[in-house]
Amino acid sequence: MINILQIDFSISPYRELYIPISIVTMVLGFQVCILFLSQWYSMRKKSKKSAIIFLSLGLLLIMLLAALILLLIDRFFISFDPSTCMFQLKYILIDLGLFLFIFNIERTYQDLVKTKFFFSIFTILIIPLLIFSTPNSVLLQLSIIGIAFNVLFILIFFIKLGRQSIGKIKQRIRVGLIGLLITTIGMGVSSENVVHYITNELIIIVGYLFFFLGILLVYISFYDVSLFLEADWKENLISLNIIDLNSNTCMYYQDFQELEKKTDSLEDSSIKRDLLSGGIVGIQSIISAITNSSAPNLRTIVQGDTQILVEYGEGYICTFFVKKPLDSLFYFLKTISIQFKRYFGDTVKNWDGNSETFLPLKGIISKILTV
Repeated sequence: MINILQIDFSISPYRELYIPISIVTMVLGFQVCILFLSQWYSMRKKSKKSAIIFLSLGLLLIMLLAALILLLIDRFFISFDPSTCMFQLKYILIDLGLFLFIFNIERTYQDLVKTKFFFSIFTILIIPLLIFSTPNSVLLQLSIIGIAFNVLFILIFFIKLGRQSIGKIKQRIRVGLIGLLITTIGMGVSSENVVHYITNELIIIVGYLFFFLGILLVYISFYDVSLFLEADWKENLISLNIIDLNSNTCMYYQDFQELEKKTDSLEDSSIKRDLLSGGIVGIQSIISAITNSSAPNLRTIVQGDTQILVEYGEGYICTFFVKKPLDSLFYFLKTISIQFKRYFGDTVKNWDGNSETFLPLKGIISKILTV
């Protein structure tokens, strides 16, 4: 049988530990919030999808810290009457923070999460349950279970985002995911509903430390503005050209964006022209830029609203038409060039002009870009 520990935080011998740890955590948390919101502001025009992650994280963290402040006031300064709305407000703030994050992600990353606003609706439905709940009531227990269920959405989102990333980007997203897990565990251990089942008060202090450590890991992982932009490389990839340098002819061309989904805005007009021209104007631009350049190993060519990434092979060059020259795309282009040489290196030397020879390359490229 578990001996439940009755804790009076106002006279706890660990009071001198609780308050400093909480204050340091809040200071760090609000600094991270400011960082995330400033990153959102600076990126909102460059990449709306990447910026929305920083906005969502910032809003979520603000709500969590507001709930933490109320928890500290309730435990150490002014004990809230359970019959007033101040008792439920802590949980409502947490649920509202989850809603802001989930709604933004479901709206912006529908192609990745594919949940069709299910979690957003579910999160909103929890708020009425919290409003009418009382301490230790069934409604409150169900609401907390629902909040925990919604936390799974955040974890699943970052797992999926990490899967489509590479190298250091994937590693940092994994660290950030661990930070989110630790933050969740810290909040859970130090929450009022769990406190009633704690057998040692030091476990609660560990929960506070976990919350601090989790926020710190989230900051270390996500402080770089380019992180989510790199993870969003699919949105920036337009097309691939592999060009025979002997004849200046396109041996292989692949379009990665569906033209019919493009709008008629001026922003997309140059991209449409590039896609329509495919292996004609694109090749002429690439060859002309490389020939006229004083740089012997030109890697990036600017052409209107698009840029061309160049990877040199033996008797051929591989190029990506992209919106932004991301490190991830350079990595993929180099990998494609290596695999092209491996499978078609001898064919290029005696190529007869038949582009169907390289059709099997599509399957190889599909495997490379499926990370």
